[in-house]
Amino acid sequence: MKIISIVASFVLACGVYAVQPELLKLKEEGDRYYREGNYRKAAEVYAKIWNQMGDLSREERFRMAVSVSWGGMLKEAEMMLKELLEKYPEDLQIRLHLARVLTWRGKNFEAIKELDYILSKEPQNSDALLVKGNALRWSGRPDKATEIYERIYAERKDFDSGLALSYGYMALDRRIDTKNTLEKLKPMYTYQSKELDEAKEAYLQKFGPQVSSGYTYYRDSDDNRVDTLTLRGIFWLEDYRLSPYYRYIWAEDNTRDKKAYEFGIELNKRVSENALLSGTFGTLSIGSSEKFIGGAGVSIFAGRGSLNISLNTSIMTYTAELLQNKIRMTAFAISTFQRINDSVDFSGSYQLRLFSDGNKGHFMILSPAYRLTQSNPNFKIGYRLIYSNYDKHKRMGYFDPKDYISNHIFFALQHNRGNFYVYLEPFIGYQNYKRYNKTNSDLIGGGYASVGFKLSRNTWIALDFEAGNYAMQTAAGWKYYQVGVGLRHIF
Repeated sequence: MKIISIVASFVLACGVYAVQPELLKLKEEGDRYYREGNYRKAAEVYAKIWNQMGDLSREERFRMAVSVSWGGMLKEAEMMLKELLEKYPEDLQIRLHLARVLTWRGKNFEAIKELDYILSKEPQNSDALLVKGNALRWSGRPDKATEIYERIYAERKDFDSGLALSYGYMALDRRIDTKNTLEKLKPMYTYQSKELDEAKEAYLQKFGPQVSSGYTYYRDSDDNRVDTLTLRGIFWLEDYRLSPYYRYIWAEDNTRDKKAYEFGIELNKRVSENALLSGTFGTLSIGSSEKFIGGAGVSIFAGRGSLNISLNTSIMTYTAELLQNKIRMTAFAISTFQRINDSVDFSGSYQLRLFSDGNKGHFMILSPAYRLTQSNPNFKIGYRLIYSNYDKHKRMGYFDPKDYISNHIFFALQHNRGNFYVYLEPFIGYQNYKRYNKTNSDLIGGGYASVGFKLSRNTWIALDFEAGNYAMQTAAGWKYYQVGVGLRHIF
């Protein structure tokens, strides 16, 4: 009996008990892939034998689960780690890696719950704090994340915390701090060199000077036709983002042929961790007439998302009739986007519109959405309630209904793969409104599609298409379609 006990103890120490020979052979194969650094192959083997291996030690099962996550099989790794955590609820190492996997899967709020439990036990656990910072940044609160990153980096001064801090600064538009932090990072391993190269590429895409051009063609059922050409540059001075632009508009209908030229510059500056100020100043030329356009806004992080407030004045340029009438619209707007949890988003906006012809309008959108997937490809379904009301029907070329209400169901798909991305958002719905003492009720539908290709390291091309019979989508309120192409290059 003593000999049997000694043998059993030895087998358990090796992490295996009562395992069939063929399973042992598979596990040895997985272990070999693991030692070679081929985590994808190791993950495939470990996932296959996980439920068939009999008793393994906690340490061995945890190592296998970690390997599965490193191999990119995140769903399987999450299941394994939750199974281990159910058996060993006080093991903070298992809980910490589960939190990492949850963030990699886009389940950031679920991860934060696990991390808060760890930090309630070990408030100074810098690894847990680092993962929590990532979860906050990826869930839309880079301001809170950067506070954590700064604290950890001040204590550790290591590569991982410095890399995270650079991404935090990047998300907050702090160009100088991002640059200085990246320059201090000294990778010690091959994977760190790769991560540093990726961060430098992200810095270039975010802060590198760039030029873009775009062309759109619009047509609606009232035979309005509009060609628009846009040229834009973006560059940074210290932490100020400047974007000069030029826009040429050529609008026609059956009786009119109008052109307009717009010059302007946009300026953005983050004035605190929580607040971004923006301003636009420009002129619009229609014939011999020059009109000032511009505005200002502030965007702040609030709750689980953001809050935006702006005041802008512009000339309506959507059709030839509007260019002829030179209608000025001054709009006060407030909007918010909130992540309710890992699956549910909510966005809402309100605009008060004041027109130079004496009219006044209100426009509001409320839209919850549910994400069916958390990672790439990302698919969600949502609902939009749109309400609008205008004081008068002015017959000046823009859509000015009374008691406009529309209900939309929309679907959105976003997929990125290598040098290609696609975004699709079709919708269906119903609209009801009054205009000129007549009530109108319609089934509506339409959608938006965008496809982009990376032509070279720093050059992108995008193709866009939009169409529908949703009256509020166009200034004139007609059935329409619009096609466009854009090109962007970063230096």
